[in-house]
Amino acid sequence: VKYWEIGNEVEIPLDKKRFDPAIDIGAEEYVRRYKALTESMLRVDPKILVGPQFGNAWPASSPNFNRHLEVLLRDPQARIDFMTYHPYPDNGVMAKAWPPQGKPNIFELEKALRIIKHWHHLQKSLFQTALREAKRDPNLPFLATEWNSSDPSFNHDLKRSLCEAMAAVEMIFCFVEEGTLGANFWGHNQFPPLRDVFTKLTTHLGTEFLGSTFGNFRFAGRGGTDPSSTSNLRIYATRTRETRTLNVWLLNFSNREGQNLELRLPRGTVAGAKLSVLRDPLGRKTELVTPGSTLGWVESSVTVKPTTYMTLGPASLSILELRY
Repeated sequence: VKYWEIGNEVEIPLDKKRFDPAIDIGAEEYVRRYKALTESMLRVDPKILVGPQFGNAWPASSPNFNRHLEVLLRDPQARIDFMTYHPYPDNGVMAKAWPPQGKPNIFELEKALRIIKHWHHLQKSLFQTALREAKRDPNLPFLATEWNSSDPSFNHDLKRSLCEAMAAVEMIFCFVEEGTLGANFWGHNQFPPLRDVFTKLTTHLGTEFLGSTFGNFRFAGRGGTDPSSTSNLRIYATRTRETRTLNVWLLNFSNREGQNLELRLPRGTVAGAKLSVLRDPLGRKTELVTPGSTLGWVESSVTVKPTTYMTLGPASLSILELRY
């Protein structure tokens, strides 16, 4: 094992509401234990890398101020090789849009999908700001040792819907854009449609990230500006040089409106093109709330030109695979 995280969300009280010194670890005590543990571990194996674990990096101006993070970063004797965090991006928005035993609010579900990217970039930027203010390297490697696109404790229709699958894809490409070192999905992905999405990612994620767009604004990988949360369109492009394959992931978060696209493809002779759409194989209407048990990847061969025009249906998750 090379990477060792010390602690787990120690800044969050066990009862989630108030700090209890009888059961919760204070900032100074956490730093003392962090240094004692890491120093002992490094004496045994100086090749390992160590880092803290925090759920968030809210600053002093926030009611959820993470004082544990601030005290640790400002201690020059605390060795930090990387940072780990737990990005649960919907922050309750998706859960409120579709509560257990309740009816889904489509407008709020669309909103929850749109804000994932902005929320994710905000969370990482707060950690980087804290590192910078403590005169540490803000470009340390980051690992998301827990993540989920909605509350992982839920076990109702939301977790088995197309909406959840699209949120998972959006999260994964947020990690790709940010150059996240690793990410561990916290929850169950053995049922559809999450199972279908993760299976497809094993073959169509690609080995090289080319960039993304959501219309007129292009977020070209690391170091860019957080995109707005107003567009329902997401396009992600990846490449695998060994197989001469280009994968274009196409997401439309709108449950009501389609998207007309003009894709300008890279130069070169396209040997074959295939479109995979996660939808009802029987042709019934697919919506954000459609259960995964009725969905499947429907594949078809398509003809493409240097400038290709496409229409994405409402609530659609598609992959355009090009072989050169």
